[in-house]
Amino acid sequence: MKKYLLIIVLFAFSFSSFGQKRMLGDLVKNYQYVDLKTVNFGFTVGLNVLDNEMWHKQYRSKTNELYFGEVVKANYGFSIGGIAQFKINKYWSLRFNPTLLMGKTTVSFNNILPGAKYITSADQKVPDEYKMNPRDVDISSISFNCPILFKLTSERFGNYRPFMLGGLSFNYDIASEKVINVDQDIFLRKKPMDLCLELGLGVAFYLPFCKLSTELRLSLGLIDILDHNITDKNRKDIKASSVPKAAMYTDNIDRMTSKVFSILIHFE
Repeated sequence: MKKYLLIIVLFAFSFSSFGQKRMLGDLVKNYQYVDLKTVNFGFTVGLNVLDNEMWHKQYRSKTNELYFGEVVKANYGFSIGGIAQFKINKYWSLRFNPTLLMGKTTVSFNNILPGAKYITSADQKVPDEYKMNPRDVDISSISFNCPILFKLTSERFGNYRPFMLGGLSFNYDIASEKVINVDQDIFLRKKPMDLCLELGLGVAFYLPFCKLSTELRLSLGLIDILDHNITDKNRKDIKASSVPKAAMYTDNIDRMTSKVFSILIHFE
């Protein structure tokens, strides 16, 4: 949570310059023709915090064993991509922002003692006294994201212009192709395809030779990305001896979705 607050504070600091709005009227406006173009191109770099949301269901194996998974750490990652923007009118534009995103989350699996039979989707936390033999697993992600966004911009204030955007992104995660192998601490397998809701806000700075924009973006997964079908011993992406063990880790997870916080810098 502290990481998210730090990102928001740093991003909000960039908006403090708008308090000088009345002082900008006499300044020379830089790079004015960029907003007159019908089609605009650029590139994006940024940092992200990759996270996952998990919903659980009541489950115990025949041997009364249960491993309860919960995200314990969201790690920093990196993203880089391109921009293609099509102007609709003075305030609205359609933006394509294909991006390569790299990051990981850490999930802790705890063997839950029989006394914790009340675990349900509504009760996501398990008291520490019921946990034993924790195993931390890193879930890596290297995904190609293709957001399709509608961008709404305000009037230009001197060499500054705030904006907000929203849309959908279609994502393909090549790191999800790992073979499930409990002996190598690979317990979960994500589905490669994901669909996300994208929400963002930012401010554009007009420099003499380019337009630089900072943006804070939230990406929320809309579909379940956990591969639940891991009991087929004939699947090449699952080590046969790992099937019964892997089921103990995944059968109590009802669904898992992605969540990404990003701070982005665009150059146009």
